[in-house]
Amino acid sequence: MNGNDLSDTIDLAKRDFSLVLVSPKGKLLEWLTPFWEKKGYGPYRNYVPEENTVLVIPNIDRFTTPGSFKEFLDQMKPKLLFAELVRFHVGPDEFGHPLTKETFDEFFDVALRDAASIHFMSDFKNLVV
Repeated sequence: MNGNDLSDTIDLAKRDFSLVLVSPKGKLLEWLTPFWEKKGYGPYRNYVPEENTVLVIPNIDRFTTPGSFKEFLDQMKPKLLFAELVRFHVGPDEFGHPLTKETFDEFFDVALRDAASIHFMSDFKNLVV
């Protein structure tokens, strides 16, 4: 099953999904500080951990072929790198590095959450305390 087909299996209401958490490495933050200063963003805080990207992905159990999750994640990394650069107000042409899986790995870490305990307001609708 390919990534697009797997994306159709995400079911938020049934909590049938996994998460990929993306965090910048120190190397990105070291590069970002002088970049922001040149752009005039120096007085602003350039990194807030609470704003790290959380990517909702198909449930990890759906990746049944050996190596298929790694392949899926490797295919996502250039797209995640682009999204992260946009988040930090960096144009891909300003970054000076190719948008590849290897570049992503150089500047970002990922953590996987097989599941998450997410609650919606509707979960509490009939709750009596």
